[in-house]
Amino acid sequence: VWSGVDGEFAALLDAHGSADSARTVMEILDDHRSNLIALLNRGDLWALNASIIDILTSSSTARRFEAVRGETSLLVCARWRNYLSWLSVGDNLVYVLHPDFERLGQVALNSRQFFEWVGASNSLSLDIPAYSQGVRELRWGTSEIIMVTDGLLEFPTSLFAEPRNVY
Repeated sequence: VWSGVDGEFAALLDAHGSADSARTVMEILDDHRSNLIALLNRGDLWALNASIIDILTSSSTARRFEAVRGETSLLVCARWRNYLSWLSVGDNLVYVLHPDFERLGQVALNSRQFFEWVGASNSLSLDIPAYSQGVRELRWGTSEIIMVTDGLLEFPTSLFAEPRNVY
């Protein structure tokens, strides 16, 4: 989690096979931290997501991923003032908990995408990179933003598989 002037940047990773892929992604993001924070501070959330994709699809990054064992799901969220953006590769989820959204049944902002990863198996190295992204305006008042791995959804009772139960 990094803080900007009017917002925050957070990344959640769920590694499979080894921690190499998650560690490599975090190192790569950290190498570009000042540029990513500058985009956040300007509130340019689309450019922030595009920059992350550019970074993770570069030839130098591809070479680094060839050397790792395993892969990771990646969820990046950035809040700037009353806007939230996300970029997701894989099956991590982001929830925005606010009574106005919950009343209408909207809790999760994204959906799980199976067979998408970053690392040795890399959805971003396809001819057309596979990922999802979006931006939402947050409602007036307090919104709780929760980023979770699939571990919560596959909890032994599966209680949290239903988004309203997370709320």
